[in-house]
Amino acid sequence: MSITSIVNALEILKEIEKEKEKVFKLPISKLEIKSAPLIGEDDELIKRAYKTSSDYIEVLTSIASKRIKVKNENGEFVKLDKNELAKKIALDELNTLIYALLVSTYEEAKNVKFICENCALENTIEKIKYEEFKLTSKIWDKEKPFTEYIKKVNLDIASKYTLNFYLKYPSLYEGIQVNKIIERSVKSLDEYIELPLPLYLLNFVDKIEIIVNDNNNNKNVMSYDNKIDIKTILEKLDYRILNYVKNEYLNEFKDYIPRYSTKVICSKCGKENEIYLNPEIALINKIFGNE
Repeated sequence: MSITSIVNALEILKEIEKEKEKVFKLPISKLEIKSAPLIGEDDELIKRAYKTSSDYIEVLTSIASKRIKVKNENGEFVKLDKNELAKKIALDELNTLIYALLVSTYEEAKNVKFICENCALENTIEKIKYEEFKLTSKIWDKEKPFTEYIKKVNLDIASKYTLNFYLKYPSLYEGIQVNKIIERSVKSLDEYIELPLPLYLLNFVDKIEIIVNDNNNNKNVMSYDNKIDIKTILEKLDYRILNYVKNEYLNEFKDYIPRYSTKVICSKCGKENEIYLNPEIALINKIFGNE
C-alpha cells in the first residue's frame, strides 16, 4: 500500500472523528469542550496504566488532552497540552472529561442493574444511552473562580495556639502533583477518599498557619504552603482536627462534585428510581469488556 493511500486514509479518519465530536460544558471551571471518540491505542494505554502504573490519572489526562478541545476566548475549539488542560479544570472534572469521552465513543451502557428502592426487585436494563445520565450536581456559583476561591478554617487550641487552614478546590494539575508526593498508586478518583486522612487532605489544604500567642498578646505566625511541609504537619495532627478540617471542606465543596444520574422505572411495581453513573468505572468496564 502506498504512502499516499495511507495519508488519504488518515485524512478520512480525521473527518469521521470530526463528525462524531460532541460539545459539553464543565460544571466547575465552566469551560466549554468538544470531545472526539477514543481510538484503539487509547484503550491499550488505559489498560496498561490501570494495571501497572502509578501515573494512571496522568495517563487519563494525557489521553483526554488529545481527544478533547477547549473553547478559547475567540470562540474557537483548540487542543491544549495535558498540563495546560489540567491547570484549567478541577480535579473532579476529570470524571466529566471521561463522561464526554464515553458519550462520544461508546454511546450506551448494557445490562445495567439496579435494586428498586420500593420493592427491592433487582432490575436489569438491557440498554441505556450515556446521554440519558444528566449532571445533577451544582454548577460553580462562588464569587471567584475555583482556582482563586479559598475557604479559611481556623481552630483555637487552648489560649495560646491558633491553626489556620486555607482550603481550595484543587485543579487536576494539583491532584496529579499530590499523587506523586504521596507515592501511591491511586488508580481512580474514588480511591482518594480511601487514603489515610492526612494524604486525602493534602489535595485540599493549600496553606497552613500556626500562630503562637505569647503573654503580651504578641503573635508569632508560621506559614507553610509547600505541599511537602503541609504533608508533614498533617501527619502529626490529632485526627479530631483532621476530621474537622475534612468536614469543613466537604460542607463547602461537596455539592459541586460532578454527579450524573437518570430516572428509571421498576419493572415490577412501577416505582421511579434514580440511578447514578460513575463515568470512570463505566469506561474501565467498557475497555476491559466487563459489561
